[in-house]
Amino acid sequence: MSRIAPVRAASCVAPIPQGRVVPEPAAHPEQRRPKPLESTVTAVNTPAELFHTLNTRLDELLDSAGRSRADVIRSLMTRVIVGRDAEQLRERLDGRDATVLREQGVVIGTPSAVEDQLGQLAEVGVERVMLQWMELDDLAGLELLAERLLGVPA
Repeated sequence: MSRIAPVRAASCVAPIPQGRVVPEPAAHPEQRRPKPLESTVTAVNTPAELFHTLNTRLDELLDSAGRSRADVIRSLMTRVIVGRDAEQLRERLDGRDATVLREQGVVIGTPSAVEDQLGQLAEVGVERVMLQWMELDDLAGLELLAERLLGVPA
Protein backbone atom coordinates (compact mmCIF):
# COMPACT_ATOMS: atom_id res chain seq x y z
CA MET A 1 0.00 0.00 0.00
CA SER A 2 1.43 3.37 -1.04
CA ARG A 3 1.88 6.04 1.62
CA ILE A 4 1.92 8.80 -0.98
CA ALA A 5 -1.38 10.56 -1.50
CA PRO A 6 -2.49 10.70 -5.14
CA VAL A 7 -2.59 14.04 -6.92
CA ARG A 8 -6.23 15.05 -7.25
CA ALA A 9 -5.84 18.30 -9.11
CA ALA A 10 -2.96 19.65 -11.12
CA SER A 11 -2.55 22.17 -13.85
CA CYS A 12 0.01 22.57 -16.57
CA VAL A 13 1.49 25.99 -17.02
CA ALA A 14 2.53 27.05 -20.52
CA PRO A 15 6.15 26.19 -21.33
CA ILE A 16 8.63 28.76 -20.09
CA PRO A 17 10.13 30.70 -23.01
CA GLN A 18 13.87 30.75 -23.60
CA GLY A 19 15.73 33.27 -21.47
CA ARG A 20 15.03 34.79 -18.09
CA VAL A 21 11.47 35.08 -16.82
CA VAL A 22 9.58 36.85 -14.06
CA PRO A 23 6.36 35.33 -12.67
CA GLU A 24 3.49 37.75 -12.28
CA PRO A 25 2.02 37.89 -8.77
CA ALA A 26 -1.52 36.51 -8.85
CA ALA A 27 -4.16 35.34 -6.42
CA HIS A 28 -3.69 31.73 -7.52
CA PRO A 29 -0.56 30.03 -8.85
CA GLU A 30 -2.59 28.76 -11.84
CA GLN A 31 -3.03 32.38 -12.94
CA ARG A 32 0.70 33.07 -13.13
CA ARG A 33 2.19 33.22 -16.61
CA PRO A 34 5.90 33.83 -17.05
CA LYS A 35 6.89 36.72 -19.29
CA PRO A 36 10.34 37.53 -20.66
CA LEU A 37 12.26 39.65 -18.16
CA GLU A 38 13.43 42.14 -20.76
CA SER A 39 9.88 43.08 -21.77
CA THR A 40 8.36 43.44 -18.30
CA VAL A 41 10.89 44.65 -15.72
CA THR A 42 10.84 48.31 -14.74
CA ALA A 43 12.61 47.86 -11.39
CA VAL A 44 14.44 45.14 -9.51
CA ASN A 45 12.92 44.25 -6.15
CA THR A 46 14.97 43.01 -3.27
CA PRO A 47 13.58 39.83 -1.72
CA ALA A 48 12.28 41.89 1.22
CA GLU A 49 10.50 44.34 -1.11
CA LEU A 50 9.03 41.49 -3.15
CA PHE A 51 7.85 39.71 0.00
CA HIS A 52 6.26 42.96 1.20
CA THR A 53 4.38 43.31 -2.10
CA LEU A 54 3.13 39.72 -2.00
CA ASN A 55 2.32 39.95 1.71
CA THR A 56 0.23 43.07 1.09
CA ARG A 57 -1.69 41.24 -1.65
CA LEU A 58 -2.27 38.28 0.69
CA ASP A 59 -3.64 40.66 3.33
CA GLU A 60 -6.07 42.07 0.76
CA LEU A 61 -7.25 38.58 -0.19
CA LEU A 62 -7.70 37.55 3.44
CA ASP A 63 -9.64 40.75 4.17
CA SER A 64 -11.93 40.20 1.18
CA ALA A 65 -12.57 36.61 2.31
CA GLY A 66 -13.41 37.77 5.84
CA ARG A 67 -10.46 35.91 7.36
CA SER A 68 -8.10 37.21 10.00
CA ARG A 69 -4.64 38.12 8.74
CA ALA A 70 -3.25 36.20 11.71
CA ASP A 71 -4.73 32.97 10.27
CA VAL A 72 -1.78 32.67 7.87
CA ILE A 73 1.80 32.29 9.06
CA ARG A 74 4.08 34.28 6.78
CA SER A 75 7.03 32.05 5.99
CA LEU A 76 9.88 32.09 3.52
CA MET A 77 12.41 29.49 2.42
CA THR A 78 15.73 30.62 1.04
CA ARG A 79 19.32 29.50 0.77
CA VAL A 80 21.96 30.82 3.15
CA ILE A 81 25.72 31.18 2.66
CA VAL A 82 27.72 32.39 5.66
CA GLY A 83 31.41 33.03 6.27
CA ARG A 84 33.23 34.03 9.44
CA ASP A 85 34.77 37.02 7.61
CA ALA A 86 34.97 38.49 4.09
CA GLU A 87 37.83 36.18 3.08
CA GLN A 88 36.06 33.00 4.18
CA LEU A 89 32.85 34.19 2.55
CA ARG A 90 34.70 34.70 -0.77
CA GLU A 91 36.00 31.11 -0.48
CA ARG A 92 32.51 29.77 0.16
CA LEU A 93 31.08 31.71 -2.78
CA ASP A 94 33.63 29.93 -5.00
CA GLY A 95 33.51 32.56 -7.74
CA ARG A 96 29.75 33.18 -7.60
CA ASP A 97 28.60 36.81 -7.55
CA ALA A 98 27.15 37.68 -4.12
CA THR A 99 25.13 40.58 -5.56
CA VAL A 100 23.41 38.34 -8.10
CA LEU A 101 22.70 35.70 -5.47
CA ARG A 102 21.22 38.32 -3.11
CA GLU A 103 18.98 39.58 -5.93
CA GLN A 104 17.78 35.99 -6.28
CA GLY A 105 16.86 35.95 -2.59
CA VAL A 106 19.86 34.12 -1.14
CA VAL A 107 20.86 35.28 2.36
CA ILE A 108 24.63 35.84 2.21
CA GLY A 109 27.30 37.30 4.44
CA THR A 110 29.09 37.20 7.72
CA PRO A 111 26.93 36.23 10.69
CA SER A 112 26.11 39.89 11.43
CA ALA A 113 25.18 40.54 7.77
CA VAL A 114 22.98 37.43 7.72
CA GLU A 115 21.32 38.62 10.92
CA ASP A 116 20.68 42.04 9.33
CA GLN A 117 19.11 40.44 6.24
CA LEU A 118 16.86 38.27 8.41
CA GLY A 119 15.88 41.40 10.34
CA GLN A 120 14.89 43.11 7.07
CA LEU A 121 12.67 40.15 6.23
CA ALA A 122 11.07 40.30 9.69
CA GLU A 123 10.39 44.02 9.20
CA VAL A 124 8.29 43.31 6.10
CA GLY A 125 6.25 40.60 7.80
CA VAL A 126 8.19 37.34 7.54
CA GLU A 127 7.40 35.35 10.69
CA ARG A 128 9.35 32.18 9.92
CA VAL A 129 12.42 31.65 7.73
CA MET A 130 13.59 28.23 6.62
CA LEU A 131 17.25 28.55 5.69
CA GLN A 132 18.47 26.00 3.16
CA TRP A 133 22.02 24.80 3.82
CA MET A 134 23.16 23.44 0.47
CA GLU A 135 26.86 22.89 1.24
CA LEU A 136 26.29 19.58 2.98
CA ASP A 137 30.00 18.86 3.43
CA ASP A 138 30.64 22.26 5.05
CA LEU A 139 29.94 21.37 8.68
CA ALA A 140 32.15 24.20 9.96
CA GLY A 141 29.92 26.73 8.17
CA LEU A 142 26.79 25.12 9.55
CA GLU A 143 28.28 25.20 13.05
CA LEU A 144 29.14 28.89 12.58
CA LEU A 145 25.57 29.63 11.57
CA ALA A 146 24.17 27.68 14.52
CA GLU A 147 26.57 29.21 17.03
CA ARG A 148 26.35 32.85 15.95
CA LEU A 149 22.68 33.09 14.94
CA LEU A 150 20.95 30.46 17.03
CA GLY A 151 23.14 30.58 20.13
CA VAL A 152 23.96 26.87 19.93
CA PRO A 153 27.25 26.29 21.79
CA ALA A 154 30.13 24.97 19.71
